[in-house]
Formats: sequence, C-alpha cells, structure tokens
Amino acid sequence: RSRAAADVRASLRALGRARSDRAKVDGIAALVRMTRGHEAKWLVKTLPPAMQGVGISLEATVLPCLGRAALVRCKGPRVAKTDLQRAGKSIREAYARRGDVEVVADAVLGVIRGGESDFHGALVEALGRACCLAPGVPPAPMLANPANSVKDAVARLLKYKKGTTVIGRYPAIAVERKYDGQRAAIHRTASGEVRIFSRKNDDMTAKFPDVVEYVNAAAPRGVAFCLDAEIVPVGEDNKPRPFQELSTRKRVDVASAVVDVRVRVAIFDLLWLGAEDITSRPLVERRRALKAAFGPPSRDVCYADDGCADVTVDGDDDEETIMSALHDAVDAGTEGLMLKRLDAPYEFSAGPRSNAWVKLKKDYLDGLGDSFDLVVIGGWRGQGRKNKWVSPVLVAARDPATGALGSVCRVMSGLTDVFYRDFTTRVLGGEIVGDRRPSGGLLRNGPAPGVVTGETCRFWFEPRIVWEIKGADLSLSPVHKAAAGLVHSQRGISLRFPRFLRERPDKSVRDAATFAEVAERYRAQSNVSK
Repeated sequence: RSRAAADVRASLRALGRARSDRAKVDGIAALVRMTRGHEAKWLVKTLPPAMQGVGISLEATVLPCLGRAALVRCKGPRVAKTDLQRAGKSIREAYARRGDVEVVADAVLGVIRGGESDFHGALVEALGRACCLAPGVPPAPMLANPANSVKDAVARLLKYKKGTTVIGRYPAIAVERKYDGQRAAIHRTASGEVRIFSRKNDDMTAKFPDVVEYVNAAAPRGVAFCLDAEIVPVGEDNKPRPFQELSTRKRVDVASAVVDVRVRVAIFDLLWLGAEDITSRPLVERRRALKAAFGPPSRDVCYADDGCADVTVDGDDDEETIMSALHDAVDAGTEGLMLKRLDAPYEFSAGPRSNAWVKLKKDYLDGLGDSFDLVVIGGWRGQGRKNKWVSPVLVAARDPATGALGSVCRVMSGLTDVFYRDFTTRVLGGEIVGDRRPSGGLLRNGPAPGVVTGETCRFWFEPRIVWEIKGADLSLSPVHKAAAGLVHSQRGISLRFPRFLRERPDKSVRDAATFAEVAERYRAQSNVSK
C-alpha cells in the first residue's frame, strides 16, 4: 500500500540509525515493497548510492537547493543569483560541521516560519545554533591539497588565506607522515560510547573493536572527544603494511581477541575535548591539547608527527629539509608527508580544499606527482587473452557544481588477469562469452547521466567504482572532456600513460578528482616545465 510521507520519513530515519549492512538492506527492501507504481522510483532516488549513480550529490546539489528554496519561499521568486548562491553555501557549510540532514532542515524551517526580514542573517544564526560539532555526529573531514613537488607544496602553504588575508610571512609548518590506511573520525560521547566513522561517515565501529580498546586505554577517563586519525594495517614489527590488507578484515561480529589484521591508530588532530569544540584554535594549540590528553605514543596508538620536526618556511634550506623528511617517511613505509600550517584552524570540507594542508606522496619523487582518484564509467571488450574481460577501462573526473563526469583516459596498465576477471564479473555479471551481450552487474544501456566524453564505449557502467590512477603527465585532448573550458575553450585534459594503482572502496563518486583539481595540476605542471 501507499505510505504517507511522515511514515516514509520515520522509516528513513530508522534506516540512518542502522549499524549493519544487512539491516540497511532489509530496511530498504521493506520500504520498496510497500510502494506501488512510480513511488518506488522516487523513493529509491532519495538514497545516497542511487543519487551518486545518477550524478546527484547530497552536499553539492540537494542541500544547496534547500537553502535556495527557503530564500524564495521567504522573499519570492525575484531574488538575486548571488543571494541564492549565498544561501546554498551557508547550508553546505552547516552540513559540513554537523552531518545530520534533519537538524539542517529543521533549522531552515524555523527561519521560514520566523519570517525574518534579514533572511541570510537569520539563516546563518539558526544554522550556527543548530549545526554545531558534537561527539557522535561526524563532520566533513578537512582535506589536503595535492602538490606535484616540494617547491609547489611550499608555494601553496605560503598562499594560505584565512578569510581574505594572507597570514604569516614565514609560517611554521607541521611535518607529519602520511599513512596509507583508513581515514577515521573516532568519537567518544559524554556517555562513554566510542564510535568510529569512515571518511564517507559510515559507521565502522563494529569492524574495529580493537581500535575502541586502544583509544579508550590512551584517552583520559570519562572525557568526550573527537579525533581525526588514520587506521593503519601493521605487522608484528609495527611497520605499515599495504592498505589492501584492511579489506580482508571482517566487517561485522569482529572480536578484538581474534582480529586477523592488526592495526595501529595514527592520530593527527583533535576537534573536541571534554565539552568544548576546539576547531577554531590554531593547529599548534590543538596538537598540544591532543598530546596532553592522550599521552606518549604506544605500540597501538601513535601520532602522525612522530619522527618528524616542524619547519619554518623562510627560504633558508626549507625545501631541502622537507625533501629529507619525505625520504625518511618513505623509508619508514608510509605514503609520504602531510605539511600543515600550524597557525590554521580546522576547516571542514565544504568547498575547495584549503592550502593550510598539503600532501606530498612518495610518487612525487618522480613523474607527475600525486595520483588521481577517478570514476569508472565505461569500457571495451579486450583483445587476445583479454577477450573475456573488459579492457581498456574509461575513467573520469567530476564537476561538483553540475554533477558531470568528464573522461580523463583509458586504463589498461597495472591490472592483473585476476583483477580483470573479478572486475568484469562485477560490472557485467560474468565474463564475456561469444557475441552475447551481458546484462548484469553495473551495465547500462548508455552513458550515465552527466557523462561527457568523445569516446564511444562498448560497455557503459553505473558510476560507482573509484580507482586511483597515476600517469606520466597531463595534456590537452579533443576526445577527453575533463575540465573542458577551464584551460582550453574546447579541449579537455587527459592523463598520458595512465597506470592503475588500486581500487578505492573507501571513496565514493563525490570523493573523485574534480575538474578544477585536474586543471590546476595541468597548470602547475606547465609552470614547472617552463
């Protein structure tokens, strides 16, 4: 039977509280069974995985529209475009602080009911009161800008602005090791419950009971906190192991006494302590509070800056010092370095990445620099021994403003036969047999909405899978459409000699490289070569 909107809302709220994948699947199935006609289609489109699949982003599309709709409701349809953008930006920033749609929506409805003459002032005030950081509700984590060399990293750090002001002629920089693990927001509430969230805000607590024990042992008793950290697979010698080993851990019903992959928690920031939000404090103060609260590093818990020393960027051998630290970090088995302004606050991810944090991976020691996280959108049937599999594979970057996915390159290097077989089974429902067209997996009848490319693939896929890809350099392309119009009026940007590094199951389409990032990397590459 048809369900009332209030009942659907209540069911969706219960779905959001579900801890296990099985409970979520059962909840979705129950909702769909109760619908009829076109109701099922619109119900499914409210769920985040489906939204990403058709190029709709909750943060970039749905929530800004909520702010704009509220403005039109209060002021009428004749409002300035800048005011619409301002309202949408306020909503995104509020959701970044507190990732709870219901709280955001209730605050907006309160502004509408109040009928304030100063809509924007009332909106900002209401969202500021309602959408505060709180233990147990993960915010959008701060993200680092990639750099393609030590020189580029230093230049970005020097360009950092707080508001509209460039601060600090010779800033002090925290040097931290960049671990290749699972980004984790680790919270303990006032009641003592510890919860662990992924970068996508999925609850991972059941997967890491050992991490719960580790942080409880290190933290001051009875004190609430919000940590930003990396969960790193390690061997018995406590040296980092490949990230892929984390994927072999069970996801549910894990007992800390019988974990099959040992991990270590590398903490790098403190957002909340006791009853106070400390994100507005500079990093130097947050780091001091973190180490005072959690004590010296141990076998199970360490700090990302262990083994590193801060650097003052004053032009006196600072690049040489950072390069030496990068080599030390790589020798220690980590991905590279994170460089952070010690005078900067914690900035929730609600738009362009801040130059207060810059990442330098070991890949920067040669070649293009950072890898790209790109979305799988299509492919072709392989030749020769690969004729049962999809090869090559077309990957794309995204435009967060429009939801477009612009192709960047074809990928066929770095993939093993085992991976080809498993990947083909996932996207087509099985290996390719004869001339029969597959009909399962993520296969579509045509490009997904928002896909822009000059390629004509034999197979088009739902954009759900993210790959990390490294290349030799970037070039302008008449075929690939990523960042078209940002560097050249018609041509997009393509990645030359791409190589598959790994799949990123911890990232969704909204975490993929953006058109702006691709264009910026192209310009930086061009500047370096001049």
